[in-house]
Amino acid sequence: MRTVNTKHYNRGNAYYKQRKYDEAIASYQKAIIINPNDADAHYNLARVYALNNEKALSIESLQKAITLDRRAIEASKTNSDFDNIRESSEFQQLINPK
Repeated sequence: MRTVNTKHYNRGNAYYKQRKYDEAIASYQKAIIINPNDADAHYNLARVYALNNEKALSIESLQKAITLDRRAIEASKTNSDFDNIRESSEFQQLINPK
């Protein structure tokens, strides 16, 4: 799904690995400002929001990722970062489209 490599995206990944979720969120948001069509940045932002217990923002970002790249649906089904929102009806509707 990676489309454009940016320093903000890479910085977001580094913060994610360090579990510095607020910093990761800020970095992914900057990457999205630079490239609003970056499905990976939206997807990773959704993951970090989920880990940060921000369900509505996670769902919103995941929807954008899926709109840009349908492969995000399959990736979301098994990604443990979404475990704390996995049972929500909003998440289920995204990963099980009709």
